[in-house]
Amino acid sequence: MISTNECIYIGRLSKTHGVNGGIQLRNPDGIPEWIEKIKLLLLLLDNQPVPFFPDEINVQSHTSVVVHFEEINTIDKAENYRDIEVYILAEHKPKTKKKLNSDEPDMIGYIASDVHHGIIGTIDGLLDLKRNPLFEINKGEILIPINEAFIKEVNHKERTILFDLPEGFLDINK
Repeated sequence: MISTNECIYIGRLSKTHGVNGGIQLRNPDGIPEWIEKIKLLLLLLDNQPVPFFPDEINVQSHTSVVVHFEEINTIDKAENYRDIEVYILAEHKPKTKKKLNSDEPDMIGYIASDVHHGIIGTIDGLLDLKRNPLFEINKGEILIPINEAFIKEVNHKERTILFDLPEGFLDINK
């Protein structure tokens, strides 16, 4: 039996799309760019992840896609799956570029500082949004684009990263 502890949350099925059983999958925090590569989605039915096989996944925006499942091919069937959480098995997540270049190690756990404000916090995640990957700092309290224009220095030995953020940038996260 699969547990949600072994899964990655992708989003929620929100509404039907078209007459052939398409269902919109939304996540306001962003749908991962690799979603189109996924061959198995887990729908949380009666608090249990149940496998469903998508025939097709069409990106609508960075926060939504339309999914067509093998088993759901009419609008009436699709209506039964509205407001359902969607996951994938963590082990099925495709490898993605999470580094500034292939020679650099993963930066999770690095201390993040800004040249103007000093220590910001610890990088504890990477949010892999399509065309806008982000460093998650302090459990997502602060999000900084993974963009070389903002990165002044990376010290792998000390496990630190120094940002030169635009004035007022950190105020956006408050």
